[in-house]
Amino acid sequence: MAACPGKFKNRTCYGMVHKCKSCGGVGCDRDGCSNQGFKLSKCLKCGKIGNRENVR
Repeated sequence: MAACPGKFKNRTCYGMVHKCKSCGGVGCDRDGCSNQGFKLSKCLKCGKIGNRENVR
């Protein structure tokens, strides 16, 4: 599993990175991360829910 390189509260996030199966958007699901791409399994790019897979 890929670790998120984004920033969360002034330190590296290290959350799990996901990819949207519909639009290809990539990011983590941690609220407040600079690399956030999902919120509660909803893609922030296309709005699809439950359409994510883990990035390796």
